[in-house]
Amino acid sequence: MTKYYVDGSGNYIGAFCGEHGVDLSTYTEVPVAPVSASYIWNGTNFLPPTISLEQAQLSKIQAIDFRTVQLISVGFTYDGKEFSLSTNAQVNWIGMKTLESLISWPLNITTKKDNQHSLPQTELNTFVGTAKGVVQSHLDSGRALKVATNACTTVAEVDAIVDNR
Repeated sequence: MTKYYVDGSGNYIGAFCGEHGVDLSTYTEVPVAPVSASYIWNGTNFLPPTISLEQAQLSKIQAIDFRTVQLISVGFTYDGKEFSLSTNAQVNWIGMKTLESLISWPLNITTKKDNQHSLPQTELNTFVGTAKGVVQSHLDSGRALKVATNACTTVAEVDAIVDNR
């Protein structure tokens, strides 16, 4: 019959069956093996290992950053049409503003559905401002969640932060 053992800290030592030549007198027999050898015995059950506050915060912040990128990648709506906010698109929108005096207006720009939109020069500031506003809104909401995450003093507080953007 296989027997399972943990040390005094609850760390899983291993499973032994019959003669094994190992002195197990300093270990505690437990009724089951853990799901993973990293699990810790608490006297009743094996529990997943705990992570530090810093690890929990880093993981949460990475998830928030990933969600922010997802939201920005959706793009923005202008004049009832969807436009990209990819990094290249953002460079193009800023470039239009920077090179405004050198562009022949109206400028045909491409929507996310590969349709053309004729953008008059009089709408350039509103168009670029709309794009910037959407990006900034997602960055700001992500920043607020990251500030809240960094203010946490326990892993439970970090776990309670939900990014429902």
